[in-house]
Amino acid sequence: MSDRVLVTAADLDPAVRVNAALEQAGFDTAMLTAYDDARDAVTRRDPDCLVLTGGLHEPATARLLATARERAVSTLGLVESTEPDPKRLAAELGLTAFVEKPADPAEVALLVRRLVDRRKLQQRTGIIGEAPAIQEVLVKIEQMAPVTATVLIEGESGRGRSWWRVRSTISRRAVAKRSST
Repeated sequence: MSDRVLVTAADLDPAVRVNAALEQAGFDTAMLTAYDDARDAVTRRDPDCLVLTGGLHEPATARLLATARERAVSTLGLVESTEPDPKRLAAELGLTAFVEKPADPAEVALLVRRLVDRRKLQQRTGIIGEAPAIQEVLVKIEQMAPVTATVLIEGESGRGRSWWRVRSTISRRAVAKRSST
């Protein structure tokens, strides 16, 4: 079964190009227009990732992002090059990742693949959350995936000191699967 991606059509030109690149990369895609019931579309399609092509400052986008967060869907926003502080905007919106426009559709497809694989890694390891610190931990796990030894990742959570034991074999499976696609 292919991974599912919803692409908003808020900015039609990049939406069409990104959608085509995602389909070529093997994703099952669907376009979401302003006329669609976003909450219903996210619930019905159950996507692995949501790509927002524009309208990031719109109230409808905020509602769509809230629905995506409720359902633990990764989000990627295409941010206008004129945005004064894209990193701050992405953090305020709660985006999993962002890319400045004009974005190369092939690079967007690769980033979506990483986000989907990272979400699957979260589900396998039980490490959840969208906080930057959690995302850093997941990136470290991805980087350690080729190692065959057991690794110990130590950090602090909001409730005090926490430890996670992650066998690198779990991560290696994700990397092997990703490299075979």
